[in-house]
Order: sequence, then C-alpha cells, then structure tokens
Amino acid sequence: MLGLSNSEIMKQDTGPFTTKPENILKKLKTAKPQNLNEVFGKIYRGSMPALYGKDISRDIFFSSYVQTYLQRDVKDLTQVSDELRFLRFISYVAARTSQVVNYTDMAKDTGITQPTAKQWLSILVSSGIVTLIEPYFNNSLKRIIKAPKMYFLDTGSCAYLTKWTTPESLEAGAMSGPFFETAGKRPPQ
Repeated sequence: MLGLSNSEIMKQDTGPFTTKPENILKKLKTAKPQNLNEVFGKIYRGSMPALYGKDISRDIFFSSYVQTYLQRDVKDLTQVSDELRFLRFISYVAARTSQVVNYTDMAKDTGITQPTAKQWLSILVSSGIVTLIEPYFNNSLKRIIKAPKMYFLDTGSCAYLTKWTTPESLEAGAMSGPFFETAGKRPPQ
C-alpha cells in the first residue's frame, strides 16, 4: 500500500487522479501554496499514514518499520540469509534514490554479487519500498536498452535510512535534488 498523497496530507478534496488539462488547472486554483521549508518538511516526514494520525516520533516509527520489514516481511518474501547486509543494501538504495539502476556498482559497493543485487532490488520493488521507472525515448530500441531509474516510494523512510537529522539539513544537503525528484515520482493513486 502506498503512503498518503500530498492532497491527503494537505486535507484537500481533489477528487480522483486526472490527466485532463482543464481538471489539473482547476485543482491548481484550489491548491494551497507551499514554501520550500514546508515542502522539505513533508519530504522529510514521508507519507506513512501513522505519522499523520497520531503524535508519534518519526525516528521511532521508522526504526520499528525497518525492523518489522526486515524481520517479518523479507523472510516471508525470500531467503535473505544476511539481514545486516540486506539492511546496508536498503540504505545504499536509499542513498541512490532517483539514480539510474546499475547492478554492477550496487554489487561492488555493498559487497554482494550482481545476481544478489538484482534479487534484492526485486524484493524491494515487489514489497512496495522502491519503484523503477523506465526511461522514455522516441527511439524504441533505446527504451528497451536503457536502464530504469529507482525511486523510494516513501521519502521519510529514505531520509531515515540515509540518516538526515532535520528537514533543514536535507533541504540544504547534497541530496536535496534527488529527494525532491523522488517526492514527485510517486505513482498516481
């Protein structure tokens, strides 16, 4: 299940997803403007519903979320023998959000084999942690050959795994661009 959409977080009734230009313009007229601090505050917090329903510590929530995911869900999906190495792999993928998938670099940088990197990224995709977006080119052969980009579906968990301590440090940091791009790449709901 995906996290909350920006409209849900902002408590705006925007109706169903649409691509019609007139409907998009109508939604833009009713949208509340946000400054950069507010945008990065939402990016840092993420879109998990539990973080918006109760007064809960973001760090405690994501710590529990990662532990539960590793200890229960991953074991149900596949046989990951080294949970600590898998956690490092997840953190590596989080640090590479909005980048082109390169299995050779993933394997080399995390100390695993290339087939293991493919399998583990596939686990992250099938469990709804990461999405892969294929590139678009006019040349259909390039579309087949070129590698997709990977994006974390929840920017809050991505910020937690990459150890950003505040929305301000994230906004001013080297990963502000990739996080901003990642926040804009959520699939429509």
